[in-house]
Amino acid sequence: RAAMTVLEFEASASALFADLQRALTAQHERLVCKREAELHQTLLSDHERLAARRESELQESLEALGDENRALKERASTSAAQNFALQSSIAVLKEENEKLAKRLQRA
Repeated sequence: RAAMTVLEFEASASALFADLQRALTAQHERLVCKREAELHQTLLSDHERLAARRESELQESLEALGDENRALKERASTSAAQNFALQSSIAVLKEENEKLAKRLQRA
């Protein structure tokens, strides 16, 4: 029996179409999963690159702040030394002033 009936042909075509549809759906799902994985990897790489750049920028800022802090400490130390010298000079001038005031009172 070589000849197929119309009903057999339709059933065979329907089964073939269902198989093809399942295969295409499975292939689509694999492609979607593959694309999602690629996108996830791209996002992860971008995030890691941005995090590394931000960390580098923060490290540079921290180093700059450290340099600035050291410079400020040096200035504060210099100012303290100058302040001490000025206070000593003021004390000496007060003493001299008092001596002159006493001489003037005697004169």
